[in-house]
Amino acid sequence: MQLFVGYWYWQYVAFLILFFSLSYQIFKVKKVCPFCLGVVGVLWTQIVLCIFYWKSLTFIPISPVTILSLLVGFAIPVIIWAYVKPLWKENIRMRIYEYNYLRLKRIPAVIHALLSTEPCYTMDYRPDEINLGAIDSPIHVTIVISLECKPCGDSWTMLSQWLVTYPGLFCLTVRFSGYNDGDRKNDELIDGLTEIYSKSGSDAFCKALADWIENREIQMWKAKYYANKPITPQLGSLETAYWQRSNFITSAPTVFVDGRIFRNELSDLEYLLKTV
Repeated sequence: MQLFVGYWYWQYVAFLILFFSLSYQIFKVKKVCPFCLGVVGVLWTQIVLCIFYWKSLTFIPISPVTILSLLVGFAIPVIIWAYVKPLWKENIRMRIYEYNYLRLKRIPAVIHALLSTEPCYTMDYRPDEINLGAIDSPIHVTIVISLECKPCGDSWTMLSQWLVTYPGLFCLTVRFSGYNDGDRKNDELIDGLTEIYSKSGSDAFCKALADWIENREIQMWKAKYYANKPITPQLGSLETAYWQRSNFITSAPTVFVDGRIFRNELSDLEYLLKTV
């Protein structure tokens, strides 16, 4: 009987919790949680059973270990939620911020506005340099790349794919960085790629550059494209190096759009191409 009386007191406590939970949701939050309603329903069921069917209920003594297990079982989710909830809310906030940021910066008008704030460089385009695509295309993109730079290879791969995806929408001029800086291997590669373009055309050039980016093995590359014969120095390589130094282009990759440095992520350039 003492156990039942104790259990009955716990029903009073449960009733108070139910009253507080429902009133808080309805009047404070002004939104009802379906999961909370399920918990309320279970507690109400216990109260009804205790009131009307208490004589037929079998009460099992509760040991201290069981009570401790119940407390630990409730405490662990509460502690985890106390630490996880701030991280979860911060993650949602960052996702909203990122969504709004990307939604703004990927608007072509915004990209054009940011691009127009950049100074316009004298590009000194030459008819004999590496121009991929129609020279009279609506957009002229120039990329300055280093042949030893992995991000440069990634940028070239992306732009070369766009040449196929968006034919006729932009012309891509490729200029190599670091010529005549004392690195003989780099000079040979630049001269070799420039000569391949001038003699064999854009398709052969793209294939040769892709092979170099994939393997980056100079002897293998020379054996495939030059049969290990000497590579002739190209005047265009010297002219590009002079243009780079005179305009203080010191980093690679550097991408120009119509003579202005494109400082956005390169992937954003596709949003301009889609609106041409």
